[in-house]
Amino acid sequence: MENNTHQNAFTQANPASAPASVAPASGKSSFWKGVAVGAVGIVVLMILVSILAAGFAYSRVQPALNNAQIKGNLAAVRANLSNLRAEAEVYYDRNNGSYAGVCRSDNFDATLNSIVSPIALNGDVMCAANAQEYIAAATVQDVDGIRMVCVDSTGAATSNFGRAKDHFAAEKMTCN
Repeated sequence: MENNTHQNAFTQANPASAPASVAPASGKSSFWKGVAVGAVGIVVLMILVSILAAGFAYSRVQPALNNAQIKGNLAAVRANLSNLRAEAEVYYDRNNGSYAGVCRSDNFDATLNSIVSPIALNGDVMCAANAQEYIAAATVQDVDGIRMVCVDSTGAATSNFGRAKDHFAAEKMTCN
């Protein structure tokens, strides 16, 4: 009994340390005490306006970010395919003046399949070679449409509208 009396006296002296089950005397939480109802509405309205403004800003910036990514992918494919020309010439010199098999050589194949293919549209990367010539191409999404980025044994490095598989269906061994 004495212990219980001591606890009640302590609780009355320090209301902040009261157990959670004890409600404030006014019926309102102390946070909202003295805050006008209109002020709460204004705060909620300001939060909604801020969210709408952020959404509008994102909708204006997002297309530009997509275009930058598309242009970056196109540049990456062009650079990697251009590097393949030097690798093809090294292969040609090491294989007695023949490009036959260059598409399956380690460096060429690794560059096409692990670097260019993930960037290319639907993995559309193609390579063909015979003893005298080779061609490697990839289809890439561009801002203006779909492009075929191509390199060949003549030293050409082009970027034309169209798909690599359509170009290869015509059995052309040059990019032009």
